[in-house]
Amino acid sequence: MMKENGTLITLFVLVFLILGIFWWLNRQGEDLTPTLLTTTSSTPAVETDETAIKNDLLKNYNQSQDKMEFNLLEVVNNYARGLVSFSEDSRVWLWLAYREQESEQWRILHDGQGLVGCQVLEQADFPSSLAAECWDQERNQLVTR
Repeated sequence: MMKENGTLITLFVLVFLILGIFWWLNRQGEDLTPTLLTTTSSTPAVETDETAIKNDLLKNYNQSQDKMEFNLLEVVNNYARGLVSFSEDSRVWLWLAYREQESEQWRILHDGQGLVGCQVLEQADFPSSLAAECWDQERNQLVTR
């Protein structure tokens, strides 16, 4: 009897996880076009980059800066990753961004919870050191990069 209960619970958790992944993929599949950021300041590059990314996230979430907690975790060449949260919400979102070489403008590749699509990372040649895993929608599986 105990083994059957454990099997049922495991099956329930797996079904719930699969449904959650499908929901997330459908939500994320709406628009894979990166958001264009502009930088116009003549301040040092790191400060300008951080400000550009922060301002775009504020716009995306329709929030004010005083409610935002922004963490720039890592910048490698023209790629960056970090976390963002807001005081009214306990959730934390991962964001990934890259800077275009010609325009020097930042583009947000991903901001949200859950797995990042491999297609999104590949379009910007995003380094695996900053995003080690992604979800392959064509094969419907998690990929270690």
